[in-house]
Amino acid sequence: MEKQWILPKAPDPGIVAALASGTGACLKAAELLALRGLTDVEEAKRYLDPKMEHLFDPFLIPEMDRAVLRVREALSRKEDILIHGDYDVDGTSGAALLVRVLKGLGARVSSYIPNRLQEGYGLSDLGVKEAKARGASLLITVDCGVTAVQETALAKSLGVEVIVVDHHRPGPERPDAVAVIDPHLQQGSGKDDSVVLPGLELSGVGLAFKFLQALFLRLGKPMEELAEHLDLVAVGTVADVVPLVGENRIIVRLGLEVLRETRKPGLAALLEVAGFRGPEGPRAGKPLGYWQVAYGIAPRINAVGRMGDAGRAVDLMLTEDEEEARAIAQVLQDENLRRRDLDSGVYEEARELAKRDFDPVRDRVLVLAREGWHPGVIGIVASKLAEAFYRPTVVIALDGEEGRGSARSIPAFHLYEALSGCEDLLLGFGGHEFAAGLSIEKAKIGAFRERMNRIGREVLKEEDLVPKLSLDAWLVLSEVTPDLLRDLRRMAPFGPGNREPLFLASDLQVVGEPRIVGANHLKFKVRQDRTVLGGIAFDAGERFGALATGQAGLSVACVLEEDEWQGKKETRLRVKDFKTR
Repeated sequence: MEKQWILPKAPDPGIVAALASGTGACLKAAELLALRGLTDVEEAKRYLDPKMEHLFDPFLIPEMDRAVLRVREALSRKEDILIHGDYDVDGTSGAALLVRVLKGLGARVSSYIPNRLQEGYGLSDLGVKEAKARGASLLITVDCGVTAVQETALAKSLGVEVIVVDHHRPGPERPDAVAVIDPHLQQGSGKDDSVVLPGLELSGVGLAFKFLQALFLRLGKPMEELAEHLDLVAVGTVADVVPLVGENRIIVRLGLEVLRETRKPGLAALLEVAGFRGPEGPRAGKPLGYWQVAYGIAPRINAVGRMGDAGRAVDLMLTEDEEEARAIAQVLQDENLRRRDLDSGVYEEARELAKRDFDPVRDRVLVLAREGWHPGVIGIVASKLAEAFYRPTVVIALDGEEGRGSARSIPAFHLYEALSGCEDLLLGFGGHEFAAGLSIEKAKIGAFRERMNRIGREVLKEEDLVPKLSLDAWLVLSEVTPDLLRDLRRMAPFGPGNREPLFLASDLQVVGEPRIVGANHLKFKVRQDRTVLGGIAFDAGERFGALATGQAGLSVACVLEEDEWQGKKETRLRVKDFKTR
């Protein structure tokens, strides 16, 4: 699908000069800072060099004091504590973080992760009863619980107190808990709603980290001890695809540094099976950044939850035994391969169904359902279809008379709001702007499809259905210097909310013969004046015929990357799109 390019804006040259002088960044990097709204020199310095002391005060989050006090009581009384996580990477890493740190403080603590296929999402009755069976007097949720009104009532009736640590939006009724740590509760709580307090962007594991930060402050413990566990926080935060801004960017930046040299046997073994460590690893020695975690580490952890028992992921993150770590890591690797096979099969079936039934003129939202699809892979399938068809997409796995669905969206369509408009047709739903989950009766899928498309026709304009590339800055190839590459590393990690700078380089000439490499990648070289750089466009082999040796007038939308192959390093253009004159 042809993309619409949104051309770069020109920043104020005076601000650019001041940023370059004040931060030590080169002019092109200072231009990028200005275009991202980082016009204050001190703010830009903190962005380029984030530190633990830049984290906000955790006690700004409501009910944090109450939660910390209750945990201190549990520590002093040697009470049994159960950590109830969710089955995705955010929930399992959050559970592992709390267990590791609380155990280090002397707590009697264990974890429980619900089975995705049997119990579904969130704090479960089985989890509450398990807390009672283990003799726990305190249950702490992570990445779930803010809507668990019935389950917290059950816990109270069994004599188990609950602390909720959850970053999801609360429902109309507050759970009956000792404390509910959820930044969303600070809005509409009688305070000045025009003042947005910090923490709304945090993941579940990020919020668990803030809880531990508050506990460490009250106990007078050194923050360096807590910072050792930022590798877990980074993995869960990246996997949950929360905006990489503010607190999230600090903990991911610092956490990736810890992860590269992690001393946790489980994470080290996982890095090895994923190819990021060891002499034989295909990715060994390459920088471990946001996207390597997102596509190399997170799917392997997620796979065991999608395919069955996510508790194995927590075991991996907690073990101190290297042999056990390698064994569990291999299980995650095997489950991920099995998940990929399932994912591929479901995607092909769903794509054929979409090609048969989808009308791009009539349909604003793609809703697909079929018996036999594995509910653990439909989220991945929905993401791929939303990208391929550039429509909000709902994929439903039917099981008898009910179905479980996963939905993914495009920028102009708010999924949670759309699903709220279909609440009467659903058994349940939850999520946010770009991703959501739901359950529905089979008999209501037709009405749901019609309603979602009606909402889509009301919300989405024709221009919203054309994928766009927002270009950050113009680039002259001679500006690609070691200083610019250094400053781009300082601006990393890149991800949602802090995307990798996308440059527009124009008036280029193709040098040498373009060729297809790997599976379907288009590789070529370009010249501008005296500067020659290599370029690669992934999965663009079908456009091979658009380029020819000596061809002039080429424009590319690209990011800069430092590539290493067989011990040789080179700077190249990773081409997202190109246009010929």
